Amino acid sequence: MIPVADAATQYIIKPHPLQNVTEGGELHLKWTYELDSSDVFEGVSLGTYLGGVFKVTYIEVDRTGTVLNTLPSFDGRLTWRGDLSQKKIEFVLNTVKESDAGEFTCGINRGFFKGFVPNRVTLDVYGKSISIFFQYCRSSQNRL
Repeated sequence: MIPVADAATQYIIKPHPLQNVTEGGELHLKWTYELDSSDVFEGVSLGTYLGGVFKVTYIEVDRTGTVLNTLPSFDGRLTWRGDLSQKKIEFVLNTVKESDAGEFTCGINRGFFKGFVPNRVTLDVYGKSISIFFQYCRSSQNRL
């Protein structure tokens, strides 16, 4: 499936393209979207996306908001909290691991012939020791 250029289906609100999370923390990814009246809405997916298709799907949600599957490495940590009746997409990743760092792409599935409307986010995960150092630096600046 290849995304259609100039598609009327689009993201209205998107997360910042670079997300920074401390290891063990929580990541919230939220989108709102507008659907072209000619599009068939099949659901949303989150995963790695390349060349018009999802290479790896972390979580897949159908048009009713039901989670169809979750990649085992994210099972119990990646949850769906969106409301498709409000055109809101939200995924939450709990207990973030350093191995979670990388690309997350949200895709609105418009059916086999129209494909996905993708939006990419890159996740940087900081180890706890780095986070404690930054907290120390911030608190030191507040004392000055």
